[in-house]
Amino acid sequence: MSGPTGPTPGRGRGHLPGEDVAHAGGGPLGRAIAEDRLDDYEARRRPVAERVVAFTGRTTRIATTRSRVLRTARNLALPVVSRIPAFRTRPATELAELNYR
Repeated sequence: MSGPTGPTPGRGRGHLPGEDVAHAGGGPLGRAIAEDRLDDYEARRRPVAERVVAFTGRTTRIATTRSRVLRTARNLALPVVSRIPAFRTRPATELAELNYR
């Protein structure tokens, strides 16, 4: 069976993973649906989504720069800053939205 974006390995029911939460009534989205408060949910989640998208855009631009000077600066800086614990954990925490729970 296939989902809207292609096969859904291990699931085979043809829907997106977030739908489980909504249908099961679990989590913030499920509660928002049950209480007919999707506008409130959007108001809380939109700033989070905007931050994640902006962060992803910045990191993608850094990773894919065509400028030789910027690539050299990036390649020299990464080994140094990657030794800083906050630099290693913040990107993962931001992308996983772990600091917004």
